[in-house]
Amino acid sequence: MASFWFRSPDPPPKEERTVPVLALVPAVLVVTVEQLVQWQYGAAGVLGLLLLAIGVGPNRPGISSAGAVLLALLVTRPAL
Repeated sequence: MASFWFRSPDPPPKEERTVPVLALVPAVLVVTVEQLVQWQYGAAGVLGLLLLAIGVGPNRPGISSAGAVLLALLVTRPAL
């Protein structure tokens, strides 16, 4: 009877530590787009993407507009 009170509980089952494909694909896509923008437009392009992402998240139109304008200026620079 005493062993019943002092028995250790069964260990929890080991969970598989796999990343769902649905979470991995967007992460790879975001990193790829960021690398392409940095390669094409440099640090200013990454700053524009960062401002756009920061502004869209908490719904701040001024910050997202600044990022969009910066990206638009970088894209249309050769046409000017």
